[in-house]
Amino acid sequence: MPRHRLYPDGHCPCVFRTISRRNATARAYAEESAALSRRLGDHRWLALSLTTLAIVALREGDSAARALGEEAVACARAAGDPHALAVALQPLGAAIGRTDPGAGRAALEESL
Repeated sequence: MPRHRLYPDGHCPCVFRTISRRNATARAYAEESAALSRRLGDHRWLALSLTTLAIVALREGDSAARALGEEAVACARAAGDPHALAVALQPLGAAIGRTDPGAGRAALEESL
């Protein structure tokens, strides 16, 4: 993973909080990361932060998951980062799949 001036070890703290299922902490870190990424114009890190927010929203049954996923995918595409795109498509596919299984599956297949 490329190094980032905000996260010199190459990892965003919100990712680890998400993996450990600490939703409130993950959301707080991801929101901070998203704000910093927006301010810096860093589409890759913004995509990863929004992906984390989409995952938290999915876990909590929040309907914002789809919009967060869509924005994450758009940012990943703008960054031209295939890894960020693959990661962003997964929660988007899950969110879309709740109401449109075919479209959700298409997003998940694109992530492969």
